[in-house]
Amino acid sequence: GSLFVWADFSKYLKEDSEQGQEQLWEEIYRNSGVLLTPGAGFGHNKKGLFRIVHTAVPLDHLAAAMTRLEKYLGTGNG
Repeated sequence: GSLFVWADFSKYLKEDSEQGQEQLWEEIYRNSGVLLTPGAGFGHNKKGLFRIVHTAVPLDHLAAAMTRLEKYLGTGNG
């Protein structure tokens, strides 16, 4: 098993569609280096839900990833 949280980044979508979600997913990864998993692969219909898995990650690595994610989304780029 794994431990994870669902993050709702739907407010950052440029359009509420599969393409909009994929675009956001790629932009987050390209600009922050944080790889999330879109919720569509888990049966979610709402666009902009992403799974953050934190099972086997040292706490300092998780903190660094969340800082990069926060910095990117907080700049208005997301």
